[in-house]
Amino acid sequence: ALTHEEQARGLMFQKNPTVMTFLYPDFNIRKFWMHNTPADLAICFLKNNSIVSICHGKPFDESHIGPNIKTNKVIEFPLSLAKELNISKKTKISIHLDFDSFKKYCSIKY
Repeated sequence: ALTHEEQARGLMFQKNPTVMTFLYPDFNIRKFWMHNTPADLAICFLKNNSIVSICHGKPFDESHIGPNIKTNKVIEFPLSLAKELNISKKTKISIHLDFDSFKKYCSIKY
């Protein structure tokens, strides 16, 4: 999710979601909600490539969730996949963009 529109939609309406990554140009406190999201999610908040917090996104929950820590990346996993992969705060994550996504990311005006 690189554009504001993609980030606003996130994994809404997806009964069988995939992994979604949110990249931000700055460090800020980020809060997510599960409006129109029918699947349980593990929402991982990162400082660079280190997970600083993992929150459980519950289906259709409209409360804002996230740590009071400044982060620059967020990754949403289906909760079952996060459990299967044993995702934890100790997990190091490296994000790689294909060339078209990289060009799109570089052209976004924040």
